[in-house]
Amino acid sequence: MKTAIPILIALLFFSGCAARKYSIRPDDLSDWQMVERQVYSNQNDLKKAYGNNSQMLLGYQVKKAVIQTLRSADYKEIKVEIFITTDEANARNLYRRYQSITKVLIGTEGSQTPGFVSFYRGNNFVRITAMRNLTGKDQYLIDVARAIDKKLM
Repeated sequence: MKTAIPILIALLFFSGCAARKYSIRPDDLSDWQMVERQVYSNQNDLKKAYGNNSQMLLGYQVKKAVIQTLRSADYKEIKVEIFITTDEANARNLYRRYQSITKVLIGTEGSQTPGFVSFYRGNNFVRITAMRNLTGKDQYLIDVARAIDKKLM
């Protein structure tokens, strides 16, 4: 029992470090700050967070989701969802559910539509959504996607 506690602490520390690597920091994007961050690392968390959509995510073997809300000084908001799957095939198939017609050079494969960018790289599927005050300013979404993609390389 005494050895189980240090092992549990180490596992919690390293899983937190892995999730932090995906987080947007001020030096990644000037004028943007992360105002909220959630990490869902098991099936129960995903079910609580995504309700009926959790079954679809679990079907693509999502093992962790890192959700961030970014806000600029002038109150623009972006929601970033990073889904970490068990392998690249699941990330690619999840991406294909959300891809749009306009392709962008981000990740292994990426696409955009007004107010939305998605891509995958490795076993990670990323979707970025405009939340507030971003109408017609999709370059912000592309910038965030490129910053995350750089972290995933």
